[in-house]
Amino acid sequence: MIPLVVGIFYVPDAWFPAHWKNAAACWLFVLAAITDAFDGYIARRYGMTSPLGAFLDPVADKLMSARRSWCCCRSAGWMSSSRS
Repeated sequence: MIPLVVGIFYVPDAWFPAHWKNAAACWLFVLAAITDAFDGYIARRYGMTSPLGAFLDPVADKLMSARRSWCCCRSAGWMSSSRS
């Protein structure tokens, strides 16, 4: 899900205006949060937890949040796109 959210911001403005890209990324983030909560509920409810899952789920959540912050900063113009 992370590559989709980040990839939306690289779609040319000729294809989608900036506000559409922001809305699409927002809805993908909400969808990821809902499916993550549902997945966690199912795993706990039916006892399908594992040590690996207990480790990887918070890592994936932190990566998603970090990418969301990065995309917000970049779209607000706080980060430059060049590497100099």
